[in-house]
Amino acid sequence: MAHVQISGNSTVADEQIAKLAQVSVGTTLFRVSTSAVKFRIESHPWIRYAYVQRRIPDTIEIRVHERIPVAAVRCDELILVTSDSIVVAPLAANWVWDLPILTPPRPIKLREGKALTDAPTLALLREVNKVRAVSMKAWRDLSELYYVSGQIRATMSHPQVELIIGTGASELSWIGALDLLHDQNVPVASFQTLDLRIPGKVISAQKSYESKEQVNG
Repeated sequence: MAHVQISGNSTVADEQIAKLAQVSVGTTLFRVSTSAVKFRIESHPWIRYAYVQRRIPDTIEIRVHERIPVAAVRCDELILVTSDSIVVAPLAANWVWDLPILTPPRPIKLREGKALTDAPTLALLREVNKVRAVSMKAWRDLSELYYVSGQIRATMSHPQVELIIGTGASELSWIGALDLLHDQNVPVASFQTLDLRIPGKVISAQKSYESKEQVNG
């Protein structure tokens, strides 16, 4: 008689995964279709991958890899979007989150469980993923990403600064900006606006700063 062992989940409850797995009590181990179980579990918007295998004598082992919400898109309401651009909804009414807000240049409609397809909004999400790859702290400090005259801009909360990203800053530009923002020898007050549109350079108050990586590389 097969029983289910679940691991890897921190957001989706064991009970929800077991319900999706649909392994009936009394089912023998080799009557369980692992591919069917995998398909049903991966139908959940929060679950990116599911690994399902049999463990003799009587265990179906399920390991899941959950999606991570990295931003909230402003439409009729704030809707969560994951790093791989899937739209998800909070799993509980009291679920607390504090994420960068993406403001599209025009109203869009989003459907839970479906991929984000609006190109301008995807461009905003790519910038969020770049920042997250460079610095988790900087990602948490991002307030909003939006468009001004077709150019991507962003605001940060700590320190309070606006960034001009253009059509998309490189990771090198983001690294240079963050180095500058945390440079103890440069007054933070001079950073009301940083321009990241030139790869490897950060421009503020008519001054140009090269990233350390570019200087040393």
